[in-house]
Amino acid sequence: MPEKRWKAQERRVANLLNCTRVKKFGEPGPDCENQFLKVEVKDRLRLPVWLVYSLNQARSFANPRQLGLLVITSSSTRQVLVVLDLEDYRAWYIKTPKKGTI
Repeated sequence: MPEKRWKAQERRVANLLNCTRVKKFGEPGPDCENQFLKVEVKDRLRLPVWLVYSLNQARSFANPRQLGLLVITSSSTRQVLVVLDLEDYRAWYIKTPKKGTI
């Protein structure tokens, strides 16, 4: 039986972030983690076009020593979200610990 896409994505993200995939079916907790990160992975067939466009716009404005971020706000909540490309995150935070160091 082929592995479900969301499981494969959790494994992929865990590997890219030097994390361990820890979530067990039916138990609360992060999908993957290491000493510095607790990660929840949400897989979607498609990302909203406006979100991808806006993030790419922010990235295009950044020079090589800057990190392009998309900040999303809402009038209905005080919470503010930061969205960035995973490859940009990995390049910026090169000291992410290797798997198994937690």
